Amino acid sequence: MTIKGGSIPQTTNFDHGLLADRPENPEVGQIYAVTDKNRLDICYIKGEWEPVTDLASIYKYVQRLDKQVWNTESELSNFTLSLFADVIGDYITFKDNQTYTSVSNLPTGKSSHQQTLLSDGTVLITGGYDGSTRFSEAHIYNPDTDSYTSVTNLPTGKSAHQQTLLSDGTVLITGGYRDSPLSEAHIYNPDTDSYTSVTNLPTGKYGHQQTLLSDGTVLITGGYDVSPLSEAHIYNPDTDSYTSITNLPTAKGFHQQTLLDDGTVLITGGYNGSSLSEAHIYNPDTDSYTSVTNLPTGKSYHQQTLLSDGTVLITEGYEAHIYNPDTDSYTSVTNLPTGKNRHQQTLLSDGTVLITGGYEGSSRLSEAHIYIHINNSTSITAISPAVTPTNLAKWEYAYLEIDPDGETITADILDAADDSVLIENINDGESLHDISSDKNLKIRFNLSRQDPANNPKVYNAILKWINVLS
Repeated sequence: MTIKGGSIPQTTNFDHGLLADRPENPEVGQIYAVTDKNRLDICYIKGEWEPVTDLASIYKYVQRLDKQVWNTESELSNFTLSLFADVIGDYITFKDNQTYTSVSNLPTGKSSHQQTLLSDGTVLITGGYDGSTRFSEAHIYNPDTDSYTSVTNLPTGKSAHQQTLLSDGTVLITGGYRDSPLSEAHIYNPDTDSYTSVTNLPTGKYGHQQTLLSDGTVLITGGYDVSPLSEAHIYNPDTDSYTSITNLPTAKGFHQQTLLDDGTVLITGGYNGSSLSEAHIYNPDTDSYTSVTNLPTGKSYHQQTLLSDGTVLITEGYEAHIYNPDTDSYTSVTNLPTGKNRHQQTLLSDGTVLITGGYEGSSRLSEAHIYIHINNSTSITAISPAVTPTNLAKWEYAYLEIDPDGETITADILDAADDSVLIENINDGESLHDISSDKNLKIRFNLSRQDPANNPKVYNAILKWINVLS
């Protein structure tokens, strides 16, 4: 906003935002715009200083000068006050329970692959299907570098197999489909990048599920051979053997199962001619199933993942829900960016979820996203695109404008060239100085959530620069 007219007197010595020559007795009839360490002061025709502590106040103040002090264009002719609000990047939006961020695509578009978090925080991604080829390819995804590295291929190209991290850091890979259902089983060792054959599954199958239990054994259920299966087994890695246990309540494949914090297993959905909404809790101690609240809709080829707060993220198509075992209830959260199934999702070490690939219509997808689940006492970070401030003058005055609603948000200014921190821990309404005008910048917003009720909220954050030009 600019009020046209003459010029603001030259001000000097803005060392770290401290004004050495602020007039003690401003000249009546002149406008000054100066700063000190904590505020922007505007001196206007009455010869008085008035502090302005935020962007909204500046706008209101200038409007008041315009509308109430000067009433005609001729009265404005002797004065100039230029306030430029230069927006750094777009609004960064934090949404409770529902934030997706794009990351590097899979090397190959595919569905019905498998991915598993390894002990070092990277993710093993294997196999899959692109509509014509069942892949043997295997990659390690590194969340820190957002990059994929090829590792030794699977012994057999396949899809709809299962893989599970074992207690010793190796990975059990079983079954799947190639030209027919497979019974083969292997142990992958990330340290040696090699596979070792172990005892085959009792039945060749695909679309089954397997989950590491609290005692280090593996629960393997359901799947398809020619027909849907209800069989269930416990695999013991120490003895390389399978033990039959109580069958699933319903024969099915392409269901999901997840170990909960209390050591029981949530088993949902599946397919046996139609998509099922049923949900059960399996208790390994009693070898029994208990019905719980059905899924909101029948699902198969879906995904579910235990989150850091003990709830479970369930996704298929566009829709996504959080299941809370304590209340036996589902809550809708923001839809997936793309409607799909036969994708994969894995909890990462930082509490976010890696979601990759999948099937949409007739397409196999290479897209990958990170899902951020905000819960009580969770801290998350969002980074703006690289931007170049404009209208920079001799000094700058900046405000972090946020909608915290009782939460804590701070910001850091980064050099976009190398993500090094130029200014850190900026609080709401804080002034900034000595920012070089020759750099491309990024803004990193840090949100610390402190809501015990875990109510859905939306947070907007933006950094605005007030450049007063002389």
